[in-house]
Amino acid sequence: MSKQHALLLICTPIQLMFSYAAISKWMAFEKFVGEMHVQPIPHSWAMLLPYLLPPFEILIAPSLFPPLLKWGLWLSAFTMLSFTTYIALGLLDFLGTIPCSCGGILGTLSLKTHLLFNLFFLALSVWGIFIFQRKEVRNLSN
Repeated sequence: MSKQHALLLICTPIQLMFSYAAISKWMAFEKFVGEMHVQPIPHSWAMLLPYLLPPFEILIAPSLFPPLLKWGLWLSAFTMLSFTTYIALGLLDFLGTIPCSCGGILGTLSLKTHLLFNLFFLALSVWGIFIFQRKEVRNLSN
């Protein structure tokens, strides 16, 4: 399999996941806002995140195409690492109860299942970065 095909196979599910998550939040926006207000985060964050997170997630999808591919993979990895760390801290009871505010079917996952889901997409992002860094593929974003 060529590196370009491997990157396509890696980026497509990431694009679909971030797009689905953002659209789900927008389609049930009032519910999402309410869920953000019961997260163990500062109130000012709970006021801002509902307006920043869905557009941020939706922008990751087109960034996973050249010429932004490198940045999109890093952005995806950083975002998934952040979400995964938050869930892991919740599972370790460092944050108390953390209700899921992911939207759609993702909101029905248990925290353990959600952690595995996030680890999968984090691994895809890191794998994509590794493949992209190989010399032969760098010309995709130049």
